[in-house]
Amino acid sequence: MLRPDQVKRPKSEGGGTVAPKESLTSRVRSRLARLRHQSYTLMLVPSGRSGKIMQFRASSLTLRLVFGACALGIVAVVSLSLDAIRLRRQFGNLRALQEQNAAQGVALDAVSEKAAFLDQELLKIKRFDHRLRKVMNLDLPREEATIVGAGGAPDPDASYYSQLSREDQEEVRETLMDFDEIARQVNVEYKSLHDLETYMSEQQSILDALPTIRPATGWRTSRYGNRRSPFTGLRQMHRGVDISNAVGTPIVSPADGVVLFAGRKGEFGKFLVIDHGYGHVTRFGHLSKLNVEAGQRVKRRQVVAALGNTGISTGPHLHYEVWVNGQAQDPEAFFLDQE
Repeated sequence: MLRPDQVKRPKSEGGGTVAPKESLTSRVRSRLARLRHQSYTLMLVPSGRSGKIMQFRASSLTLRLVFGACALGIVAVVSLSLDAIRLRRQFGNLRALQEQNAAQGVALDAVSEKAAFLDQELLKIKRFDHRLRKVMNLDLPREEATIVGAGGAPDPDASYYSQLSREDQEEVRETLMDFDEIARQVNVEYKSLHDLETYMSEQQSILDALPTIRPATGWRTSRYGNRRSPFTGLRQMHRGVDISNAVGTPIVSPADGVVLFAGRKGEFGKFLVIDHGYGHVTRFGHLSKLNVEAGQRVKRRQVVAALGNTGISTGPHLHYEVWVNGQAQDPEAFFLDQE
């Protein structure tokens, strides 16, 4: 076994012996030793003449440790400040979301109340609809009507829906279903009201066709029914009423219609026939003047002729008849205006 002095040491290229390399630990220790022995003095000198000068002496290692600790402290303070700012923002966003959710809850309650109000108003309309139908002897509307493209439950994948609480989701679902039902009922009532409008339009056409006004002013000199003929003295059917007045007195149409005939006709002299639709026809005799011609449309209260004394007549008057479905009727049964 070789002694330490017998160990061969490597030689340099010049023939000298190479010194052994220092280990990392040795270098660190030597560096720390130098830092401990190297020191700095901090002097605090007062501004006035009096006062004691204060000195602080610290090694280089101590100063470096102090500065390092200060730097770490500053980094820690900055990091904590940034975290505090971030947390404050997050709390602010959370509070805003809470306020927004509360506002949405209030809005949702308002929507639910509005849906309930609309449902009550729709029920009133439905009851009024049913009363009208009873008065008009019409069948009640069918309830099977549906709305094309109705909403239904919300999409669970919708972003706004998924962010709500389970309780709010259920309330939203029920509210939308309420609106779907209201929409269905509105559609039913729309169809029902449309039917009523059609019916009333038809009824208006019928009313427009009824000869409800007197065609001329004057005095009724002969009623509808059996009477003694002024020419033969025999009893015979008088199919109209006679209204006496001066020649040229205006004669108006008692309802809307179309002129079927305007010209001379035997014992009636100048004669006028108007078709009012729905089987109603009026006839005018002994006229002095015709203001319309066959095929012309006339309106209620339009002047169509003038009273006269043409044909076989005992004096100036209007002979007026009303026929319904080919049967003569009493004209006075249709008059709504009074003498």
